[in-house]
Amino acid sequence: MKEKISPFLRISIANESMRASAFLKQCEVAAQKDDGVISKDEQEVLKKLKKAIQDYVKTLDKLNC
Repeated sequence: MKEKISPFLRISIANESMRASAFLKQCEVAAQKDDGVISKDEQEVLKKLKKAIQDYVKTLDKLNC
């Protein structure tokens, strides 16, 4: 997208991208908190979260070009 957008909007988009990535890491750590192991069910949820977050961040990156 080559449209001119506000630098404040660019910063907000970049911040959201970083927050989304941090959220994924937080979920991975949380999955290990109770017993130190990521169960099969937790792995499945994390896999779906990772895919969704990667797609979201990719969309944000496209908007922030």
